[in-house]
Parts: sequence; structure tokens; C-alpha cells
Amino acid sequence: MVYNPFNIFKKKKPTSDLYPNRFIFGFVDEINVVFASGWVCDVNHINDRLVCEAVISDTGEVLAFALANSLYHVDIPSVGDGKNYYAFWIKFSRELTSDERDKVIIRIQGTNTLIPFAPQIRTVFQPFAQMAMDIVNNCNLRCPFCLYDYSSTKKTYFMSEKTLDILLKLLPYVDDGQFWFSCLHEPALHPQFEYFLQKIPQQYRKKISFTTNLAKKMPDSYFEFLATSNIDHINISIESFVPQSYVKFRKGARYQIFMDNLERLATAMNSFNSITTINYIAMAYKTNFKEFPEMYQSLINKYHGSYFEMRDTFDLPFIAQDFKDEEFLSEADWDWLEDQFKYIDKQTIALYRHFRIQKEEQKDYIDLDPPPIPVAQEVQEIILNRQFTLRVSWDGAIEVFAKVAPSLMDRKILETNVNNILNPKGFYEEILKVKQIL
Repeated sequence: MVYNPFNIFKKKKPTSDLYPNRFIFGFVDEINVVFASGWVCDVNHINDRLVCEAVISDTGEVLAFALANSLYHVDIPSVGDGKNYYAFWIKFSRELTSDERDKVIIRIQGTNTLIPFAPQIRTVFQPFAQMAMDIVNNCNLRCPFCLYDYSSTKKTYFMSEKTLDILLKLLPYVDDGQFWFSCLHEPALHPQFEYFLQKIPQQYRKKISFTTNLAKKMPDSYFEFLATSNIDHINISIESFVPQSYVKFRKGARYQIFMDNLERLATAMNSFNSITTINYIAMAYKTNFKEFPEMYQSLINKYHGSYFEMRDTFDLPFIAQDFKDEEFLSEADWDWLEDQFKYIDKQTIALYRHFRIQKEEQKDYIDLDPPPIPVAQEVQEIILNRQFTLRVSWDGAIEVFAKVAPSLMDRKILETNVNNILNPKGFYEEILKVKQIL
């Protein structure tokens, strides 16, 4: 039976015997200057949900409290009642100083029982899990498997410097590698792309990444800049080293331009001992999948590769049916491909097998994470309090997405424009207000 937390709130001093026989299991995973989060379970009373409070240890000031009853980990079904609704998120009554943050403890309200800190506890206020933006609205290629329908795209539009400058204010609040300069389109089409990257302050360069097809001829200075930029990583799309296969999948590209760009990029990366990593992404098809084992070795050993990702295709309605019939892999093909990489270091490869969405499952935002674990329909949906995902178009239109429990799918909860963002923390507060209404 879940206790009534309001009885506890009247207690001014914690007591050790208010809840006898408590044996807790859990961690505080994050404490920053704005909130704390984690999860906790009472092993002896698995149906209870505990009230957690944030306290500044040296003054005893109680900053806020919250009930640990939200979904957090879906991969710990053996904990408690197996439903995983043991997470807490405590929004502080005021923003702390760094010194105050370091003195915060989280305890079970009404007791002296502290929730231990996780070994890799986060202490930086980064409420945005990802900034997935595009500085253009177009691509220089028309790949037959593309998840974006370009049939109505007749003109290329470019993000303005003014819009970028507003977005750059969000840099401190995004984790390393998660401020994307491209998501759906080709950023190298922007005439100021290199200049835009140069505007990033050095202390935030590790937050930057982008995806490119490397199909546009670029000057040597571009690759030298990338090699010395100190950005986190670059994703490069590559399907084949066989010229005929390459141009089949990269419609509109020229094989020699791509290879020349690739060679010059690798040369620059090696010459400058670049700390920027390169991740290669390949779509797996009948025509090319048997190349992948040899391709992996070449990309890692010769072309400065750190990671090789093999993907299946989103089964979208605008992709030609004859292409699907001709190129989609069979179960046996996937088995063969998985077998080729079973002894390879999993830090350097990933294989997303049969990751497709049907027409009725399509949503406004495509999440490239594996599909969520199904959960019973009768469980009430909850918008999680943790990090939010931002999707930004070339014109500054910004969409905010949140994870919704129990499905853990992304749901759009807010649409606005960057011109409406006066400051990052005020923007975050507006998101929280919308979430509370929903």
C-alpha cells in the first residue's frame, strides 16, 4: 500500500524511525544547479513509492521534494515490482551556485536515509539531450532510400547568421556531440558552412557534429579546417567502394569526387593528428552488404574511421517498391552480416537490423534509437521530466520533443521559433510549463 506523503511533509526534522525496516536500492544519477534526478526502490516494500527531498547538507535547507513514481529504467525488470516506476525528478526552488550544488544530498523524506550517488553522476545542467538542426532544407543527392521526400522541394533555403547566433546560446546545455549541424539534409550546401563552424567557441567545439555525403567537391582548406576544428565527430554516408554500386545508391553523386574528398579528409586528419572522430554510416542492401567486412577494415585502418554503422531502411511509402523488392535484405542475409562481425569490437560497429516503421507508425520526428519495449496499454502515459530533444529547421522553426512513458516514444510538446527564445533557461522553464499542462 502506498503511504500518504502529505503526512510526512509536516515533519520538520528527519527521524530514523518514521519508516522502520527500510532497505533502499537506487542511485542519484544527476545533480545540477537546477534539478536532481535518479531512482529509488524500497526492497522490503516494493509497492511503495518513496518521497525524496533535496537538502543542502551544511545548512539543512530543503530545496524541494518529489515522489519517486515515474518510469526511468526499462532494463531493470528484476527491481521491485518489475514495473520500473521508481524514478524521481526534483526541481529546486531556486537556482543554486556551483558550491551549493556540491553540497546537495538526496534523502528519503522523514528519515536520515541517503540515496547514494551513482559512480558517474552528472553535475552539469544540460536539459537538452540533442539539438538536431539543419542549416539548409535540401540535399545535393536523391538517394533511392532517403527517409526525406524531396518531391516537393524546388528551392534551397539557407539558415541566417542571426538565427544561428541565437541557437548557439544553447550550446552549454547540450551534451558533447549532440549539437547537430545537419539531421535530414546536406550542410555543405550552405555557402557559409565553414564560417558557421568557425563561429563555435573553442570550449564548445566538442558539442558539435554533422552528417555529410562528402559528394560536393571541397577545397583543401575545408578538410584542413575540419581536421583542426576539434569538433566531436563527423558522420559520413558511404554505401560502396565499387563505382557502379556507389552511384546506384548515391544518385546524383560522382564517385571520383567522393573518393578524392575522402582521401583528402583522411590525409588531413592524419597529418594534424586530429581528435575529431569519423563515423561511417552505410545502408545495407543486396548489392553492397557483402562488401561490408572488407569496407570496415579499410575505413578503420585507412580512412581515420572510429565507428562503422550498418543500417536497415525505413520502409516509407515514397520509396519505390521495385527498389525495396530488389534491395531489401532477407533474414539469411542479415544472419550472414551479423556473423561476419560477431568477433569485432562492439565499440567500433553497430548493426541496426530490420529497423523499419510502417505507414501507420510514422511520426513527426524519427528517432534513430531501437524500437521501445512494448508495455501494457492500461498504464497511464507520463511525459518524462528529464532531457528534451530539439528539432530546428533552416528558418528557425523549433520543435520540442519529450519521451513519453511507457512507450518511450518521442512526442512533440511545443512548437515555436528561435526568435521567441530570450534566454536558454527561460526557454527551459517554458517547456516545463507546457509539460505540466499536458
